Parts: sequence; structure tokens; C-alpha cells
Amino acid sequence: MAGSVDRLDNFGMAAWACSDDRKRPCRIRLDVEGIPTYVYIPSDFRPDLARDKWADGFCSVDINFPKIIGLQESVRVDVWNEDTGELLSRGTTVLRPAVDLSSKYRFEKPKSAASASPISAEYKDETWVIQGRAVYPSHSQLVPELLHGITGTLSFEQQEPEAEIGTSSDLVVRKFVLRARAKTPGDYLIFRIAPREFDGKRSAFAGFVAVPPALSDLGASPAYENMSRVSGAGVNSEMFVAAGLTTAAKLDGVARTFAGKSLGQFKCILDWGAGVGRVAKHVHNYFAPNVEFWCIDVDQVNIDEAKKFVPRAICSPIPYYPPTHLEAGKFDLIYGISVFTHLSECAQEVWLQELKRISRRDALLVMSANTEFAALHFASQNGSCIRDLLLLGISDHLLDGNLGNKLDRTTYYRSTYHLTEYIRREWGKHFEILDIVPRADVHVQDLVVMRRL
Repeated sequence: MAGSVDRLDNFGMAAWACSDDRKRPCRIRLDVEGIPTYVYIPSDFRPDLARDKWADGFCSVDINFPKIIGLQESVRVDVWNEDTGELLSRGTTVLRPAVDLSSKYRFEKPKSAASASPISAEYKDETWVIQGRAVYPSHSQLVPELLHGITGTLSFEQQEPEAEIGTSSDLVVRKFVLRARAKTPGDYLIFRIAPREFDGKRSAFAGFVAVPPALSDLGASPAYENMSRVSGAGVNSEMFVAAGLTTAAKLDGVARTFAGKSLGQFKCILDWGAGVGRVAKHVHNYFAPNVEFWCIDVDQVNIDEAKKFVPRAICSPIPYYPPTHLEAGKFDLIYGISVFTHLSECAQEVWLQELKRISRRDALLVMSANTEFAALHFASQNGSCIRDLLLLGISDHLLDGNLGNKLDRTTYYRSTYHLTEYIRREWGKHFEILDIVPRADVHVQDLVVMRRL
């Protein structure tokens, strides 16, 4: 037979195909569940094929698929010599789900839990109009509830599920529109958007959505250049402020749940990787106004702007790698939002040691992370991360083009994903892992809650 499959898995294939007269390479077609999916023109050289006089050896391919095959379900794959119409030797394979493959770390299927995040907020005609995304079990009906602020009239629209979902069939990403009638807001508002059958467990704060008390807060947002360094292109003042306040409200919920006290009852709080102060402004203004508050970041441009945006905080630049100038045992609460999501494994290890050094005994640490849900959600864009996760428990090789190319160390800033088991095992060497709350921030990131022993 003029061709064979030497390796075929969920991530790639090595194969060769040639004409019966051994003079020219033939196209290789891959069918998934009987549907033609990929066609490759072999041109790689293999000395063993050259020795046997198959097209001078230039009739093989060794490729990675652009998208993982059989990500969450078993599939039948057939590989053909398309020019001759023959099924290649060893060309039929049933692939197990990629996420079920055995590896050093276990890939856990995403769990059902309350999740919500605003994507825009506008106050118009005495009404707040908040649009956002939520992640819930597909059978659930979402219900809004006002938790803090003035009593207003609520109306709620649950949109159709978004199409670009790489998660399990039990979970869907839904857009929503929430309208809150409020003639004079006067105070910040916090809503919970949760399934009708919501049971009030400790992950409830993941469904929080918050908006500021007045448009004057929106006008105090940083310049677009600074906001985009934190949140990417396309960000606006309304989204920036609403998302920052929402995360601050969730952090207060974490503190009350796991430490038994509000943010305002801590003595010294650190925003590690504060950027321009997107979250810090609201933590310090609304939840912990009388607490000693620090903002640190490797981005000198934004930390300089944070001094204006969060004027009562102590804002300081830090090096890309420890040590820092911070005092040992200083902080009893440290949070890092979208920091471990951008660090290499080596950088994470030294920063975990530094966070332990500067935190007090029994301090609470809250860090966001892209875990299984985020990896599946973005698998069509960053499919190669799944392979790394299965083999290593972490994927840190993808560079992030948002802030990364604006830093003087252009390879420092990554798009990093973790498996939850990896976090428990590796981060657990430094801290007690209290919980990993699914999708508690920005509707895709988990919040890792830890205690300094």
C-alpha cells in the first residue's frame, strides 16, 4: 500500500502517501466521523522512504492540527490517500476524549456555579442599563436580586446562548441585560445574578455584578492608553469602572466567606499587579477606606498613573522578579487579579515565595487563574495549551500581545492556563488552598483562595 499513518492522536498526525508508481507524493485527507476535515500535501523528507524509493523520500507530513480533534468526546478518524482513494495503513482510529487522557495532572471537567461579569454599564434616563455575560447550567433560568444599594425596579433579559462555546454541554455562556430604575443612585449597587434554583453556597459571590453610584465616578477613569494596557483594546470608561467595582465586591464576598470579616476589617491590603488601579480604586473607596493600602506592578507607566487614580493608596513599581522592597510579614490580605494568568511557571514559583515572605501568618490571599473552563472556552484559539495542560498541568508558552509588547521585557507577559490539580499541588507547597471557586471573576477566571500558614 502506498502510504501509512505512523502517529495519530487528538493533537496531530505523522503519515505518508505516494502514487502507486512511487514517483510523486499524494494528498492525505483526514475524515472525522465520516466528514472530510483536513487535506494535507506531503512534502517532508524521510530517509527510510527515500531508501525504499518512495518519491525520493519527500512524501510525508508531521503536523499539529489547527484544532484539537475529539476534545471532549470519542470520535472515529479515517486517513485516506485522496489521490488513489485508498485508506492508509493504520488509517482508522477511534480517539478517546482529549480531556480524559491520562497525564501527570488530572483534567477536571468544569463545575456548575454562579458566574457573571459586566461588559458595559450606562446610566440614562434615570435607569442603569447593565449588559454582561454569565455562565450557568444550560437548563437554568437566571434571576436578578438587588443585594446592596437603593431599592429600585429591576427588569431582566436573558439572551440566547452564545455560539462560541468550547465547554461541556451542561454549561453555556449567556449574555444578559439588567435594567435598574434609580432616580438618584446615591450609593453603589450590587446585584446577584444566579439560577432560579440557586442554593446560596459560598461561591454565590461569583454571580455578583456591581455599578458605581454616579456618573462622576465614570468620569474619573484613567486615560484610554492606561485602561487598554489593563483590559485590552476596545475598553471604555463604563466597562472599566463597572468591571473593577464588580471584582471589588466579589473580593469583599470572598473575605466575608473565608476570613469571616469584611475588607474594611483587615489591617494592611496589597493589590499585587494593580495596573492602573482598576480594582484597587473601588476596594479602597467603598470597602476598605480606612485600611493601609498598597498597589504594586511591574508596569511603570500604569503604576505612575495609579498614583493619580488611587491617590490615597501607596503605589510603587516592583521588578519583574523578586525580591521586592516590601517588608516581610506586612500584609494580612493580598489579592492578584489576572496576574498568575500572565506569568511563566518559573516566574510563578519565585513570586509564590515572595508572596509568602511579605504576608502575615494566617493572611488571606486571593488569586485569579485561567483553569479548565477557560482552557476549553478558548481552545479554538489556543488549542496547543490543552496538550501542555495534559502533560504538564500548566501552559505558559503563549505570549500575550496586549501588554507584553509594551514592556521592555517582551517575553515576560504570557497567556497562562492551569489545571486545578496543578494549583492544589504546586501552590499548595507554599499556602493552604482553601478553595478554588469556579469562574468567580470576569466570567471565565477562577478565584484561588489561600491562607498563609
